[in-house]
Amino acid sequence: MLIEETIKTWITEKFTEESFRDCFLVEVSYNGRQLIVYLDSDIKLDLDKCAVISRWLAHKMEEADLIQEAFTLEVSSSGLDRPIKMHRQYLKNIGRMVTVHTVAGNIIEGKLTEVNGDLITLQQEVIEKEKNKKVKKTIEVVIHQSDILKTFIQIKF
Repeated sequence: MLIEETIKTWITEKFTEESFRDCFLVEVSYNGRQLIVYLDSDIKLDLDKCAVISRWLAHKMEEADLIQEAFTLEVSSSGLDRPIKMHRQYLKNIGRMVTVHTVAGNIIEGKLTEVNGDLITLQQEVIEKEKNKKVKKTIEVVIHQSDILKTFIQIKF
């Protein structure tokens, strides 16, 4: 755990630099052979920024002799296939379609329209029956973040 905490501290410090202020750390995991660092950005996290961080981090780790055994280092964006983990990621993805898996086992799909404190709001289109007619309505579903197991961005083509 010391390795992961050290990496978190270093990257947090790096992200105070002007060219990286829009970036944030999502996750660090080390299993003895592989160190994976997932990053995100409020604006855009491209391959170039990941490469700069990767080279900087490899150099810093070598200087500090942080890991003595052979390992691989992977620095990448959190990606659309990984769940949203942080409040900042929810804010970044307002307006996108998401799938929320709740602790209770429910799966809720909708457009993320608001993030307010520990609450997220999804907008859903439902079809209800009114006077023997099917009517399309828009409803809002408010979910407390403590009730969320994981949230994924839906990829639509």
